[in-house]
Amino acid sequence: MVLEIPPADDGVINGTVMDAWQVPLEDVGPAGVDKGKGGKYLILPPNHSAAVSEGYIALPSMNFQGYALLRSILQSGSDADIAKAVAYAKRIKLYPLSQEANPPPTTFVDAIDVVYDSTIPYDLRFFQSLDRVVQIEPWLARDKLMIDILKSIGIEKGKPFNPDAKTQDVLKSAAGEAYALLESRYEGMFTPYFDISRWALPALPDYLKASSGGFSDPTATSRKTCLNF
Repeated sequence: MVLEIPPADDGVINGTVMDAWQVPLEDVGPAGVDKGKGGKYLILPPNHSAAVSEGYIALPSMNFQGYALLRSILQSGSDADIAKAVAYAKRIKLYPLSQEANPPPTTFVDAIDVVYDSTIPYDLRFFQSLDRVVQIEPWLARDKLMIDILKSIGIEKGKPFNPDAKTQDVLKSAAGEAYALLESRYEGMFTPYFDISRWALPALPDYLKASSGGFSDPTATSRKTCLNF
């Protein structure tokens, strides 16, 4: 896929392109690789070996899925500057490389009135979602310790996930226990910015270290914790 970021001439786009595991592939805009000049970021699938044409910024990904969080920076909160920032953001383009000669228009959806549930489902849906990822994405070396563990609950690449009633009850109970455990520990996990503060960075130091390295250390405590939860 090609992600075109416009030059910082009549506005500024800042943000990051990430893979399915929230590992950054690259920053864009003035703080990114294009340094505000704009550019065509080419997001490559796993094990891509073909040469990349000149003029593209190659972003190899270990996953087939990913996303980008991009922000059009406002100059002020005025209606005119908001409209200007929106118009500038709509200069972003996203299209398959196969259509580079004649890119189709990029569709922009205003989600201001769209209501959706973005919370983690602590029930059978969690395992159904996990199965979809297992089926779509390749196994990474760091995650292979989970292959047999997931197989024991019926999640196996290339096979349908169809747990019987007894297994469903066990999985629902396990998800509920995980939720209760996280709830009981959550507020005590993080260190406030200062002694009387109620604000803290919602991530453990080990997790921040592991994620910044793309979870490449299979022995990292935070990696094991995430997998076990």
